[in-house]
Amino acid sequence: MIKPVTRISMIGDCLAVPHAVALAVDSVLEHILFALKHEGINLGILAQALEVVSADSLLRELEKAPNGLFIRKVCYLWEGLTRQRLDYNKPINSRVSPLFDPQCYVTGPSTRNSRWRIDFNGLGSLAYCATVERTPEIEALLSFDILDRAKSFMATLPPEMMDRAIQWAYLHETRDSFAIEKEQPSEEKSRRFVQLLRQELMEELMAFANQPVRGVDPLVAAAVTAFGFVFLHPFMDGNGRLSRFLIHQTLCHYGALENGLLLPVSVAMKHEEQAYLEALKGFSRPTREFWDVTWLDGDQMAFDFIGHPSIYRYWDATCCVEFTLQMARRALEVELREETEFLDRYDRVIKAVNQRFDVRGSDLSRLVMMCLDNDGKVSKHRRKPFQYSVSEEVFEFIEEEVGSALREVGKLPID
Repeated sequence: MIKPVTRISMIGDCLAVPHAVALAVDSVLEHILFALKHEGINLGILAQALEVVSADSLLRELEKAPNGLFIRKVCYLWEGLTRQRLDYNKPINSRVSPLFDPQCYVTGPSTRNSRWRIDFNGLGSLAYCATVERTPEIEALLSFDILDRAKSFMATLPPEMMDRAIQWAYLHETRDSFAIEKEQPSEEKSRRFVQLLRQELMEELMAFANQPVRGVDPLVAAAVTAFGFVFLHPFMDGNGRLSRFLIHQTLCHYGALENGLLLPVSVAMKHEEQAYLEALKGFSRPTREFWDVTWLDGDQMAFDFIGHPSIYRYWDATCCVEFTLQMARRALEVELREETEFLDRYDRVIKAVNQRFDVRGSDLSRLVMMCLDNDGKVSKHRRKPFQYSVSEEVFEFIEEEVGSALREVGKLPID
């Protein structure tokens, strides 16, 4: 915005520009060069804007500054996005520069364009590329090194405990991924979905998800793959569940987690559904304006996309990556840790009861689980099915042991 300032500067969220350096209203190229210099890269806008920039205007600008960084970026993008070639054969003598500033964006492996001396280092390619800004939150989460911490945490567990924790993660990841869609999975559906989680599938899904493993943080790649998939929405049903599966598929593809370890991100998302919805709406809400929806009859609708393909090809994944990193951290620090602590308390109570009483294993397991889930109490209603197989003394002992275990970790107040 043009403001009464002496130099270009940020005022809140506004880039304030002095009147003396304001751009010509009708020069799209001037505005593109200004945006690249002061506002970074937005391929979704650039792909549309460059379509109305003529080759002649680019050549005139090149004559003014043949080695200029921003005009070289524009020429590189113009040729790559419009699939045309400028009639320009003079040598470029400038040093090679990245398209995305690594200080401002999370970047990928570089591919050099020798003609314009520009390295493409986006998350994808000029055919499909998401952008992720290096916000303070993302920087902090990336430096936290969630995946290494998850591996280190699981390595501290006894082998049997680790196996049980992983089994819990697979089962609850399945149930909560269905629950997010407000659907209860049948036993057969649960079994098939768990099998899907365990396999490195969908190798053909998209080039970004299956690029050679180099230069991109696995959780960033997982977030871009998962949310990019659900935004494309290729199927009538199941897109959300498949998108969450793709988080695990991408981590598996990158070799980021070993020994079948799975971070239960869907469990974390189920506890943060509103934040998940907001991350989805960040893309879907503005995109709805570019769909013409017509009701035909009954449940029949006609959907016509009236926007530019760049809306889906080039999207801002910053919020989605931030949310995925937050959920991965929660999956480690809350879901997995709480479950292993739960299993430890469960084992201790089972052992204590077995040392004093003879209770059928299946009954004892159910009672201890109920007691742990109900703050150390087994209600009268819950006791009824066991009234002929479990004595009152056993009920009281289970409650005492569970209460003691919960007080040790601060889950119950000390008497």
